[in-house]
Amino acid sequence: MKEEQEEGKKQSLNLSIVTTIVLLLANVIIVASVLPSTLISNIITMKPAFAQEQTSTGIISKVRTLLNQTINEYRNKNYTGAQSLATSAYLDNFEFIEAPLDKHDKALKNETEIMLREQLRQMIKDKSPQDNVQQLIDKININLDKAQTLLAGRELPVQRLHTISSTTNHTNITTTSSSTALNATNKVKIIGDEVKEPYMPHTFNINTGDKVSWINSDVEIHTVTSGSENSTDKGRQFDSGLLNANQTFEHTFNNAGIYNYFCTIHPTMTGVVNVK
Repeated sequence: MKEEQEEGKKQSLNLSIVTTIVLLLANVIIVASVLPSTLISNIITMKPAFAQEQTSTGIISKVRTLLNQTINEYRNKNYTGAQSLATSAYLDNFEFIEAPLDKHDKALKNETEIMLREQLRQMIKDKSPQDNVQQLIDKININLDKAQTLLAGRELPVQRLHTISSTTNHTNITTTSSSTALNATNKVKIIGDEVKEPYMPHTFNINTGDKVSWINSDVEIHTVTSGSENSTDKGRQFDSGLLNANQTFEHTFNNAGIYNYFCTIHPTMTGVVNVK
């Protein structure tokens, strides 16, 4: 009788162990099936990595700050730094209020654009007298006052991008928009063949794997073609083809080197990309 009781206890214990194992396996299967969908759900519902909307007043304030930093660097004879700041004031900021400002006062937009895009950068390049540079910046600030009055209160989507990181189950998931974030060093504006710097900036440095974007801001058609007019391998590394006004061409530089390029329609238009 005692042996039968012991055997019954063993069978009961074995059944309990088997039941526990089955339940554990069931939980593992459930977790395994739910976890990927949870991760996917978190990625899908994650906030896109676009910059927040910013008022025109905020953009103009940023332009002023960069101009103040520009003249400070210029006083310290840091011409490279001053050039970079001046470029950022235009390409990364003022450019985003050009369209709405054009609707209110086209002449004001054009005048301010020329001062920021060409005159200021050229004066820095020429190392003009500091007082002359300051006078030009003062004129730009006067125009910015007028622009701020015209655009006060307007919300403008600033097209700078940033990444938003979210940690889920100890895995770092970084989401970005479908566009590559561009800054002043890998965004080139095609100005035209009638200015000293038809591709702006003319020369710049990037890292291997960086993408460069050229935007045709001129009314005429242009190209972005590797090499030079007389080179036998022109267009072999990259060639945009014909770019109409406001069209964009992008190219990713995967190998280090110095890349010269030009416009096949206006061969005097040249630029250089240094890839480290």
